[in-house]
Amino acid sequence: MKKTRADYHPDLSKFRPVVFWDTKMELIDWQKNKKWVIRRVLQRGNQDEIAEITAFYEKGAVAAIPKTLKSTPHDRFALRNS
Repeated sequence: MKKTRADYHPDLSKFRPVVFWDTKMELIDWQKNKKWVIRRVLQRGNQDEIAEITAFYEKGAVAAIPKTLKSTPHDRFALRNS
């Protein structure tokens, strides 16, 4: 059975709803919105969610995104308290 574009997505059970709080995960176009998805998971995801998105997309795509991220108050707090 051939997968359709709608079936092409990471394992959604690995993501907490809070990561994509503002949208329905099943409606995300995982290819068209690849940069947005990677940014969101890198900014808000835990280690398991980051691992899942890294496994789904090629490592080069995930590695390129942090260079475009701006530091957020959450990031600065995490760095101070680690």
